[in-house]
Amino acid sequence: MTLRALAGNGGRLFFGRSFCPNSFIIVLDTCRTLLLFLKYAYGIFRDKVDGLEGMGKRMGILASVRTMGRTALAIDKKSLLTGIAYHLVKQLMNVFYGVYFIRMILAGLETGRGLGHILAVLGMMLGINILFGRFDQYYKNVFLPVFRLKADSYMNERVMEKANAMPYDMANSPSELDRYGRVLENSSGMMIQMYQSFCQVCGLAEAFAMILFYLVRTDVFAVAFSAFPLLYSYFLGERSAELGYELNKKVSSAARRKEYARRVHYLREYAAEMRTSGIGRVVRGIYREGSGQTVAAYRREGKRMAVYGFLELLSGDALSMALPLGYVAVRMLCGARYLLGDFIGITQAISIFSSDVEWMLDTALEMKEASLYLNEYTAYLAGDSAGHLSEDVPGAGRELGPGGPFRITFDHVRYRYPGSPESGFALDDVSVDIRSGERIAIVGKNGAGKSTFVSLLVNLISCSGGRITLNGRDLDAYDREELKSFFGVVCQDYRIYPVSVRDNVSMGGGAGDRDIRDALEKVGLGERIPDIDAVIGKEIHGEGLVLSGGERQRLALARVIANPYPVVVLDEPTSALDALTERDMNRLILDALRGTGRTLLFISHKLSTTRLVDRILVFDGGRLVEEGDHAALMEKKGLYAEMYLEQSNLYRMQEGQDV
Repeated sequence: MTLRALAGNGGRLFFGRSFCPNSFIIVLDTCRTLLLFLKYAYGIFRDKVDGLEGMGKRMGILASVRTMGRTALAIDKKSLLTGIAYHLVKQLMNVFYGVYFIRMILAGLETGRGLGHILAVLGMMLGINILFGRFDQYYKNVFLPVFRLKADSYMNERVMEKANAMPYDMANSPSELDRYGRVLENSSGMMIQMYQSFCQVCGLAEAFAMILFYLVRTDVFAVAFSAFPLLYSYFLGERSAELGYELNKKVSSAARRKEYARRVHYLREYAAEMRTSGIGRVVRGIYREGSGQTVAAYRREGKRMAVYGFLELLSGDALSMALPLGYVAVRMLCGARYLLGDFIGITQAISIFSSDVEWMLDTALEMKEASLYLNEYTAYLAGDSAGHLSEDVPGAGRELGPGGPFRITFDHVRYRYPGSPESGFALDDVSVDIRSGERIAIVGKNGAGKSTFVSLLVNLISCSGGRITLNGRDLDAYDREELKSFFGVVCQDYRIYPVSVRDNVSMGGGAGDRDIRDALEKVGLGERIPDIDAVIGKEIHGEGLVLSGGERQRLALARVIANPYPVVVLDEPTSALDALTERDMNRLILDALRGTGRTLLFISHKLSTTRLVDRILVFDGGRLVEEGDHAALMEKKGLYAEMYLEQSNLYRMQEGQDV
């Protein structure tokens, strides 16, 4: 039996006696040609895509949906229920208005239903529409904006907390800074995108069920003509989403340059130099460089994205609209007859079904795009919190015991900064003991290894060789939060934050108000700052308290006096002061901590206070070359004695007596 005969017999069975076999043959030939073309093009496309690796493909959309679900429930337990309910009702209204409602009205008119019946249907729909309109406005203008802000706050705080837990050397690497910026910038927005997409999928699934129920009862073949062009559109859109993610990764470094240049122009610490020198032109050059790299990346990758976007538009919109219309036209030419209500209902159902399929595929692409970022967010949070804090360290995460005598031991410790040559150790073969209650000065020329030694001591970085122990246990084995309460550090590049004096001094520690006020008195700020609730600076609060450079240094020193740190470390916080003022400040700290049993270590190039400490550690070239008190080292006539004698003449001239 020929194809024409088969088409004629089968067509008459399905379409009716007036079926035209020639028209059906034309439709079949057209569909066959189109399918062959799509199969060929899809094969070429998949050959290219199969060679690509992407995070989303490895981890999958389901993992990111779970991340979204956990995050949404943590923010608001009713969020998923609210979002799904909104989209279910929205799609119910969309399908009912587009298909069933119009058919009910027209069928009622054609079958002679009374005016009362039609008015009742209209009144019912008006009431439903008013109720949904109220829900719609609440969801769009109240619930969703509030949920978006909560998600931004919740996720960004987790990212910042994670970044704060990373080791110092890892956190400051360019790749990690790029990753941090990318995760912080995109995670919350993509979580909201995943949330909305997931809820939309639930609503669209309901719409499909309603439309399929209608079409299967009337014309099942219309479904295939509406859907299959959009499937190819999805694969094109999937590739476009992957290209967008890769583009975002490529511009991360350039975005960080631009953000740095923007930041420099408004931060207080740069204000003076920016206005008294030509450095602004250099900084703007950094911004232009980042902008140029971004533009080049968008031009290069944008061309590829444009090709995929055009093909997606062509296959998704044009074919999905043309094929169903052609199919309906063929049926009408072949003699199919409908009531006006049925005809409009079928036409609307095909149109809505096609639109919803495309919407579903677009939503799936949005979920795929969001999954790329959410999987990176999940991986970032799941990474090694401390980097160098290994689970293999015996007792890892153990808390410090009650206060009492302690001993910190450096046992042949070495440290090499990442990226340095194999032999380029910043600290090499250092062995020393630090006991509770000691006062220790750490001295040496620039680059001698002093700050590296202190960074290792406070667990800011981890040694590349040897061991550092606290009471016989590896320092890395202790809980990091406990170590923050054990070591009080005032760095050379300390910062004063735009919060209250209380928070600036307590630094999240256990200092009480009386301790804070006593500390302010001891550093000479009692009269200057009578109110510890006063906010420092005007960056955030217009009425903030403005402190001079010297006052800010004193405030930073008040931190280690007010908080009961067993070990206090001063990494040249008074370096900007003159020698005599620095000596007075160091003596002030020594007096404030005397009799408390606390250990004090301070770094200084100026040796104005070293005679008052119990022990002096002298570093040179990354090694501990001398150790002892002032008298012993002066008698030794080594590096310390040389440095001290060079400075002593200056001190004599400044205060007229031997220091």
